[in-house]
Amino acid sequence: MTSVGHGADRGRQAVRERSREVRHGTSQGQGRTWEEPCWASESGAHRGRVAGYCRTVRDDDLACRRVLSVVCANECGARTVWPCKSHRASVCEPCSARYRLRVRRVASEGMLGHSRSGHQGMLTVTAPTEGTEHSGWVVAWDRRSLRPTCGCGSSMVGGLGSWNASAGKRWNVLRGALRRLYPGCEFFRAVEPQERGALHLHVIIWTPIPLVLKDVQALALAAGFGCVIHYREALAGDTGAAAYVSKYVTKATDQRGEVPWDVLDRESGEVEAVKDARYRTWSSSREWGMTMKVVEAGIRAAAQVRAAAAAVRESLTPATGFAVSPACRSVPPGEWSLAGTVSAVP
Repeated sequence: MTSVGHGADRGRQAVRERSREVRHGTSQGQGRTWEEPCWASESGAHRGRVAGYCRTVRDDDLACRRVLSVVCANECGARTVWPCKSHRASVCEPCSARYRLRVRRVASEGMLGHSRSGHQGMLTVTAPTEGTEHSGWVVAWDRRSLRPTCGCGSSMVGGLGSWNASAGKRWNVLRGALRRLYPGCEFFRAVEPQERGALHLHVIIWTPIPLVLKDVQALALAAGFGCVIHYREALAGDTGAAAYVSKYVTKATDQRGEVPWDVLDRESGEVEAVKDARYRTWSSSREWGMTMKVVEAGIRAAAQVRAAAAAVRESLTPATGFAVSPACRSVPPGEWSLAGTVSAVP
């Protein structure tokens, strides 16, 4: 299709405006003033500044419970709305669901990228058992022989709140030990709070050689984790573990207030309980694969493409006519693409 006349100019102008709009915000609702160029800026681009939550009647179709009202920081008078992007389902379920999908994408792309060689699976590491000595967890136990006594509870110094606050440092110790035992290993780690409030870790781990669970258990105990440990190897191309950990990432985000978390006040020397636990819900190694930054950049790029396509459709007004070449007039509609050209004429 060959476009001629003012229709092509309107299409190119609409594409430029939409590309600028998507990069800096969304034009849904609020009178669509964000689509107009910013007269207070040399580049014509708006700079978004959040003014608060949108409490007026909305005319947009933005899937968000706590939409943000945004004004242009250049004071040109333009307004728009943005999603809150909360990770907590209790605050905004639509935004939390989108975040879970992004986390799943990061985890699954890493699994697929490492599926051609080596071994990968789901490793679960737990917190120590509180209290006195107990029967230890034995890897591949035959359920008949006596289990040895385990004293992993000695790592629970200061109670569960103090241990939870140190779980990140303990993971760093375990991570370093795993890399010394399995050079080149990569991981994606997610946190899940147990019913008792203790944190345990779900780790999708890739190793160049098969992982020996007894050796990993010894390293976990040395780092201050509990004796209970699980490992399930994943088949090549199977990304079910990615869906599993992404579900617990959003769950852990919403349970910060239920996890005991004690920190030491350096000035007074007293241990204080924190209302919302300060743990990272997930992390990954540098060579795991796709990062969250790349995923979000791809989402923005796809939004720009959709906006540009919508701008082209809007530029084709009802007044636009179509001139069909004589070669097409005697050809059935299904064969027009082989017979001639169609031109858009204003």
